[in-house]
Amino acid sequence: MNNIMALADKLHESYPDLPKAQLKDIVSDVFMTTRKMAKEQPNGVRINGFGTFRFKTTKARMGRNPKTGESIPVPEMTKMVFKEPRFLARESE
Repeated sequence: MNNIMALADKLHESYPDLPKAQLKDIVSDVFMTTRKMAKEQPNGVRINGFGTFRFKTTKARMGRNPKTGESIPVPEMTKMVFKEPRFLARESE
């Protein structure tokens, strides 16, 4: 599963009374709200039993164009990261 509609389809199996479009909107709203809250909180957003979403700033660095081998500057970036809880990490091993 790699997109919102796939999640909505999976949820539709458990909640067949709800239209897929409404489930898609719910999934999208949950992720967008979580993203907004994580950006506002310095330690991110922790959802018990699911994981933690937070923003991480990467330093500027020199990268390499893999096609030409040329060095190129990579600017500082802010990325959203997810960390699963320990018990889920152990289950996936």
